[in-house]
Amino acid sequence: MQNHKTVNIDIKRITYHLLFWLCFLIVYSFINLVNRYSVAWDYFWLNLLDYSHSLPPLLISNYIIVYVLIPRFIIKKRNYIVFIILTICCISFTDISDILIRAYYYFPKYQPEYTQKYQSYSLSYDYFIINFYNKTSIIIIFFALKFFKDYIIGYYENERLKQKNDEQKILLLKRQMHPKLLFDVLKHIKHLNESHQEKTAAESIALISNILRYSLYKDQEFVLFTEELSIIYKFLKLQKHNDPSFAIELLVIKEVDHFIIQHSILFNLIVKVISLLTNKSSHKEIILTFDFSHDNLVLRICINYNDQLKTMLYDEISTLLDSYTPRSIYQLKSIPDKDNIILELLLKNQ
Repeated sequence: MQNHKTVNIDIKRITYHLLFWLCFLIVYSFINLVNRYSVAWDYFWLNLLDYSHSLPPLLISNYIIVYVLIPRFIIKKRNYIVFIILTICCISFTDISDILIRAYYYFPKYQPEYTQKYQSYSLSYDYFIINFYNKTSIIIIFFALKFFKDYIIGYYENERLKQKNDEQKILLLKRQMHPKLLFDVLKHIKHLNESHQEKTAAESIALISNILRYSLYKDQEFVLFTEELSIIYKFLKLQKHNDPSFAIELLVIKEVDHFIIQHSILFNLIVKVISLLTNKSSHKEIILTFDFSHDNLVLRICINYNDQLKTMLYDEISTLLDSYTPRSIYQLKSIPDKDNIILELLLKNQ
């Protein structure tokens, strides 16, 4: 199957080259026709026939120079003297072949009345130089077009790879677990082992393994809410093992089996909230409530009131949500309350 694809690419490329040279013949013949100061279509067909006979030697030299000599002696070896000598030889071969084809094949067959005149004129030094200049110009134009095409293709390919790389970086940032929380969990597991609480330590290791496997190795952009909720349960249980003084209450008013969300969006949101609460508040109490309203997921976060945490919590959650999804997908609002900070997130089905 892979070989078949390669053949198709080669045929496509050859087709483009054939179309280019066909256009070149038509345009070049027309330009020489206009130079006669009178448009006579008989001359157009004669020009087209003439340049068609002269094209094979030009193609041989052109492709040797562009695809062999330039890559080998200019780009790789930077041997300019050898390149110039071989290029002059190739163009001279084209020039001499062109003269011989016209003098002994084209003119005797299609315009015999001009044969003797052309044979005499073609031996002159001026004609050879003019012909050499014309062939060189054609090869330079072809190389310039090829270089421009390769530059454009390379530019868009680099932009595509850059965008893909940026997307991968964003995906890794989205799915990473907060390093301080991870460090605290590992530190607590070490403490459990040292205090001979092997069963709790083993359970914590199993929980952190499941969480990391979901965060790092589940290669899906969207997941079911129930699947993400399962990981949130595991994380909150792990947090309770790590810090028994942390009062966490998770309420699920209603579950919907087929509700789809972006991978890790709720998990990382709750990790962010708990991290901020751990660092900025002495009251480690939080109530998380999941519900569904009009086919939308509603998450309500309730923690003890804290002036320092109020604005920071809203801004941090907004920034995290913006990195995942457009604002048309979610709605975040703060609910006024004297004793608590209450944030309500409404998330649409994706």
